[in-house]
Amino acid sequence: MKKQKVTSGEREVSAINWRLLTVLAAVAVPLLVGGYWALDTYLLKPEMQYIIEPYSSPTPGAPAALPPTFTALAPAAPPTPLQVAEAPRAGSAPISPLNAPALQPLTMLNGLSSPVGAVAYSADGRWLAAGGLDGGVRVWDTLSGSEHVRFQSASNRVDSLTFRTDGVLLAVAGQDNIVRLFDVATGSELSPLLGPSGAVTAVAFSPRGSVLAAASDDGNVYLWDTSRNERIGTLAGHTSYVTDVAFSGDGSMLASASEDDTVRLWKVPAGTVLAVLEHPANASAIVFQPGGAQLASAAGSVIRLWDVGARTVSAQLTAHSGSVTDLAYSPDGQVLASAGADLDDDTVRLWDAGAGRELIALRPSDRVNALAFSPDGRTLAAGSAAYVGLWGVLGEGGAAAAFPGPTAAPTLTLAPGQEPLDPGYAQSGAEAEAAAPAADQGCVLTARYEDINLRAGPDASYERVGTLAQGATDTAEGWATGPDGYTWWRLSGAGAWVRADLVTFPDVCFTLPPIRSN
Repeated sequence: MKKQKVTSGEREVSAINWRLLTVLAAVAVPLLVGGYWALDTYLLKPEMQYIIEPYSSPTPGAPAALPPTFTALAPAAPPTPLQVAEAPRAGSAPISPLNAPALQPLTMLNGLSSPVGAVAYSADGRWLAAGGLDGGVRVWDTLSGSEHVRFQSASNRVDSLTFRTDGVLLAVAGQDNIVRLFDVATGSELSPLLGPSGAVTAVAFSPRGSVLAAASDDGNVYLWDTSRNERIGTLAGHTSYVTDVAFSGDGSMLASASEDDTVRLWKVPAGTVLAVLEHPANASAIVFQPGGAQLASAAGSVIRLWDVGARTVSAQLTAHSGSVTDLAYSPDGQVLASAGADLDDDTVRLWDAGAGRELIALRPSDRVNALAFSPDGRTLAAGSAAYVGLWGVLGEGGAAAAFPGPTAAPTLTLAPGQEPLDPGYAQSGAEAEAAAPAADQGCVLTARYEDINLRAGPDASYERVGTLAQGATDTAEGWATGPDGYTWWRLSGAGAWVRADLVTFPDVCFTLPPIRSN
């Protein structure tokens, strides 16, 4: 603006450049309007703006709610209960607080060459999947007990896997920031789900449709609609790694556990925080009771049972002495299973979920990292070192209450009067040799890589006693689980040990006895 003095003794007046102001206004007004719209759309409003109708009937006279966005992702009507594919066996019964103390190992599903990091049943009970810490995934047909398909995840590690409700897709996560989707029928990989900036540690499908939730080390929980392969939301609020996610039985609520010592409850898909449940340590595992009234969460060795409605602790379970690696409810919600990870507590414990009391402590021969109940409640699958152990209640006359294991990988049969093998390492020397089942072909191992180290014992800390060149073969006489959780084969003759994931081997190797290392 330019000032002009008119005459002496008169006040100063301003000569305003109206033309310039008109030009500036014409440019500035659209910019301000556009800027406000962008700020309001992308910053001031949350990422998800959905309204969810209650599942109950609307209150008479109340204004009609907007159609819930979620119904576009799920069937228009709640799905009818799925027919469980597993046919009941004679004398079998669902696992309950009354018969849980009689739980017995039934069989083992083999085929993986590293510790099992995750197990999951499909909603109809037809498929059982397991993923290994080397990225290998196996899917078994529960009707026949045979292996249906196998494939390899490019992440080279599987920490979590979950079936979509229709059983068509299997989501797999571990080690990297990608969720991989596989066609269950063929094992072929589909377009992956992208978005997290940290490793994905856990995945869960909503029981009501195609929405998938994923926990990430970047502190967020991500939601995708897998029918459109589209990310529909990000739930932010945790201040450290997110370790686990779980949907409620009706799919309206999501729980997320984190190393910030909390479990958060979210309304989904809107992303509203319903509650923050405080824990004394990093929360490592969570699971909703199928009815949704109770939530189990593990922090360190302590398991808390929460009244979801009241947001209060109804019971605290403290029998484990080490970290709890996984939790699983039976389909009727009466029994809670928990897996421990400690040198003195490699146990699977079953609890009466209503009374909060321990029913039995199972002692598998290897550490269990993952648990899953079959949809009919008759079988508990436990992922251990390179196999999935199936537990159930034996029927009258010793009839197993579960489907048989793969015929290509028979289980060890005890002779009349023979005691079960001790947990961990069992027989040695002449006992192991006598217990080894006869086989037409020996357990021939083939080295997968060049210069594989052979050790004096079943762990990398033992002295190196030789190497195997790529393609070289040797015969194994037994196995052991090392402190690292991997299966190790002991070679015949020299007594050297080789880690199972470094060699290929036939299924007959699974019939070899465990060997006690000295």
